[in-house]
Amino acid sequence: MASFVGDASQPSRTALELPRYTKLQRQQVRALAAVFGLEPRACGRVGQTLFKTKRAGPLTAAGEAQAQRLLACSITYGRPTAQLAQEMQAAMNQRTTLTTPIAETNKGSQMLRQMGWSQGMGLGVRGQGIMEPVPVALKHNRHGLGH
Repeated sequence: MASFVGDASQPSRTALELPRYTKLQRQQVRALAAVFGLEPRACGRVGQTLFKTKRAGPLTAAGEAQAQRLLACSITYGRPTAQLAQEMQAAMNQRTTLTTPIAETNKGSQMLRQMGWSQGMGLGVRGQGIMEPVPVALKHNRHGLGH
C-alpha cells in the first residue's frame, strides 16, 4: 500500500486490486487503507479494490506508527484479539476525523464569527459547551438519504 500511495511515477494509477481474503483479513485491509487514506470497495468475486482519495499521500510519523502497530498485532485466522480490535477501531476513526479546518469563507463559519465565536471557544452562552467536533459514525451497510 505504501508503494501504491507514494508512486509518483504513475499518477494515473488510481486503483489497486487485491485478491480475495478472509473476513478478518478484509477488516485488517480496511483499517490499513484508512491509515493510508485509501477507500476500499468490494468488487464482486475479484476481491477488494483500493482507490486513491484526496487524503492519500505520504504517511506522517503518527500514521507510520499506527500502520506498524496494525501490522505487528495482525493475525491471519480466528477472532481478532482485543489489541487488534482496538487498533482497527482507532484506524477507522482516524478516517472520519476532519483533516482540515472549515474554510473562513464557509457560511456556517461566517455566521458563528458574527455571533462572537472564535476558534478554540466552546459553544453556548458562557462558552462552556463542547469544543471537539461531534464524532462521525460511518456505516458501510447503509447508503443514501434517510439512513
